[in-house]
Amino acid sequence: MTLPLSRDTRLHTRWLLLCALTSSLLIGAFAPVSRADDSSSAAEARLFELARYLASDKLRGRSAGDRGGRMAAEYIADRFVDIGLDTDIEDGKPFQKFTFGQNAKLGPEKKNRLLLAGPPKENAGLPQRIELTLGEDFTPMLIGGSRTFNLPLVFAGYGISAEKEKYDDYRDLDVNGKAVLILAKEPQQDDPESVFNGRQASSYASYEKKVANAQSHGAAAVIIVSDQFDMHRRRDSERRDWQKAVDKLAEVNAKFKELGEPTQEQIDEHFDEVGKLTEEIKSRAEKLDLGMDTLVSLSAAGREGKSELPVMFAKRAAVDPIVQAALGKSLAELEAAIEEGPAPASAELSRWKAIGETRLIRGPIKARNVAAVLRGEGPLAEESIVIGGHYDHVGFRPVDARKPSPEKIYNGADDNASGIAVIMEVARRLAAREKKLPRSVVFVAFDAEERGLHGSKHYVANPILPLDKTLAMLNLDMVGRLREKMHITGLGKIDELDPWLEEANRSPGFDLDRRVRNFGGSDHMPFRKSEVPAVQFVTGLHEDYHRTTDDVEKLNIEGMRRLAELLTDMTVRLAETEQRPVFISPEEAKAAKEKKPLFGASAQPSPDAGGFLVRSVIEGSVAQKGGVQNGDVVIRLGNDAVGGLKDFLTAFGKHKPGDKVECVVRRGDTEVKLTLTIEGPGE
Repeated sequence: MTLPLSRDTRLHTRWLLLCALTSSLLIGAFAPVSRADDSSSAAEARLFELARYLASDKLRGRSAGDRGGRMAAEYIADRFVDIGLDTDIEDGKPFQKFTFGQNAKLGPEKKNRLLLAGPPKENAGLPQRIELTLGEDFTPMLIGGSRTFNLPLVFAGYGISAEKEKYDDYRDLDVNGKAVLILAKEPQQDDPESVFNGRQASSYASYEKKVANAQSHGAAAVIIVSDQFDMHRRRDSERRDWQKAVDKLAEVNAKFKELGEPTQEQIDEHFDEVGKLTEEIKSRAEKLDLGMDTLVSLSAAGREGKSELPVMFAKRAAVDPIVQAALGKSLAELEAAIEEGPAPASAELSRWKAIGETRLIRGPIKARNVAAVLRGEGPLAEESIVIGGHYDHVGFRPVDARKPSPEKIYNGADDNASGIAVIMEVARRLAAREKKLPRSVVFVAFDAEERGLHGSKHYVANPILPLDKTLAMLNLDMVGRLREKMHITGLGKIDELDPWLEEANRSPGFDLDRRVRNFGGSDHMPFRKSEVPAVQFVTGLHEDYHRTTDDVEKLNIEGMRRLAELLTDMTVRLAETEQRPVFISPEEAKAAKEKKPLFGASAQPSPDAGGFLVRSVIEGSVAQKGGVQNGDVVIRLGNDAVGGLKDFLTAFGKHKPGDKVECVVRRGDTEVKLTLTIEGPGE
């Protein structure tokens, strides 16, 4: 279907006007801040553009250490500069550099090669040579190592040794110093009575376990190919999805036809939907044409080198001819024979060799926090509030690492382009204030959160402003899917923030869900462990979490704008307060929530302490008044022996306000008896 020329012209004109409007909004988005662009529409345009860029395919999922992550960092840094913040963090730039873990990438193409060499056909002529093309016929895998090889080739079935299941592909097979060709997954995948795990994949199906098993049997290289059953299953799934898209397109066109005389808006929506469905149908048809004999990604089994062996994944079409030449059977026929038992069908591929080289480049992953400071003015300027969230995501990889499939990008619009966009809007609003804040505000976009909170851990170890002068840390992680509630974790640890939050929420009007428990590990945790009052804002998990479908179109931009308003107000209240928030332990927070007596000290995790190891005693608490000191180990409370924190909490919970309780602590090599007077909350 095509539109009449006049409608095409109107659509094109509307598109040009939309582009012009967007451009005009964005010119003001990051120009020097002013009070002229504080309207809700302008703020939402800024938030959308920031999230849109960070969650674009161009950034390839913003994985820590990857090119997309570096591009995201540069973009965030430029926005901090545009806002007018102090970005002289390290060497005049807004970056905190650090390294962690290990990265791996493919070396030069000429250093990654695979040749299958065999005897002449029918014992005449030249030896057979099948040279596989990197990226088309085979790919190295990052779980393997770098090595040159020239090895006899052996077919080892699925590469499984399972004693309990009485199945061993290596039984009576000599693979010492040889390259093993093995199938992905495991036998009898469609059999609910399979000895492995019915229709659910068992641990034997993992690449990592297959490679480790090959190495334990003395193999010197591993070549993995797709199994036929999984290829058929993926083809059926792709065909079903193709048919669904075709049916959906027919349904959409039928509904549009029923409209009779649609409005321009309905025409626009229809053509958008038709365009998306057409592209999906085309993409799925192309996959079906190409077949399901595809390569996995380099990192399909992880990025860390688990083995020194060269590990490669090859297409069945590339290796099936040599299997047939050596054994007189195809891979499909061998799989069918294995299925019947299951019984191994392993065999030496006589006179065939695997010749080549794998070269992987490894080294520490280089990462960067992006930070900037809005400097306070006056005697409290060295004190600070940290507002942060992570900008990295999980990059690009197969949708299911257990199945060979094309790489797709995990854009992470909610997780956590949304948080960075809100942080930037808060920074812009605070920088635009005519009156300087008495305390400084540090804005940090953390790197490598998805890989273990490395960015926030680095900040805590290397704070821009002193950690002991940090009043609070406000963390934003996944704040773009507001539905019914705004979840806030950690408020129970900082009682002073609760009334300020209520005041700051008067205009935004969120339905606030205050949770004592953590919503999940994020960048507020290292601050909490260092006893900095820290809370996290989050709109909740959803079905797109860590999936390729976490896209910017699904963000609630209006909710993000309201959160920016709340955080701006709350930060001002924090910056201007005379009384600093006091950190209390999670156990103390829970007791306060339940109106139970409070001890007043945080625990230092130490399974070898032989008691409750006191990390920090709160001024004016039961513990401090009773003489408990930092570093004491409580070994008895009343009549109860204390072997750790759990024992202590049980013992302490037996007492009520007004009770006097003997407390025995180990202080160095000496046992000290103290008397605690139990007080209720607020006493």
